Amino acid sequence: MSGLHRLCRPGVLVWVSLAAFTAAFLGTSALGMGPDEPAHFVKAAAAARGHVTGTRVTPAEVRRFYPSARALDDSPAERERSRITAKSGIYNSRFFSLPESVAVDTLFPCFAQQRAVPASCGSVTATAAKRPDRLFSYVGAYPPVPYAVAGVGTLLPAERSGRWYAARVIGAAVALALLAIAAWLLLEAVP
Repeated sequence: MSGLHRLCRPGVLVWVSLAAFTAAFLGTSALGMGPDEPAHFVKAAAAARGHVTGTRVTPAEVRRFYPSARALDDSPAERERSRITAKSGIYNSRFFSLPESVAVDTLFPCFAQQRAVPASCGSVTATAAKRPDRLFSYVGAYPPVPYAVAGVGTLLPAERSGRWYAARVIGAAVALALLAIAAWLLLEAVP
């Protein structure tokens, strides 16, 4: 099989397109605008520092810190959705403590999927947390090992935003390496 024909196989093309999409996301998305990104960043930074379990939260704290756990209107469907979200938040949410030089507010003004927030809320930068000793993450109970890998980027001597981008790049590199392995295995399996 010729080299060009081998490069045009589905596994390679899928990996190249995903790599291009990943690079575009890394370079164009404002910090905190990725799906649940601030909560994941806090978990990763804490895991890289050995703080893997966090401090459990109460139902009232989940409703206070996690907008999706509050009903947007008084309809039965919305009340039920917020109740289920709050209940799941009790099991997954944790508080973490991070150094001031790393800590960011865990929910940005442009938090995704909030009907009450206009699309014009603007770009947001990684701002210092008001309480770096009590950072809320609704992914706090997720397994810490993958977070610790990406969290290594938060240990670099850089400004807050630079650490955030470093964590993004490390996470993307791991994902693309795993996708490359999958593409290679697909190339080997298909004659």
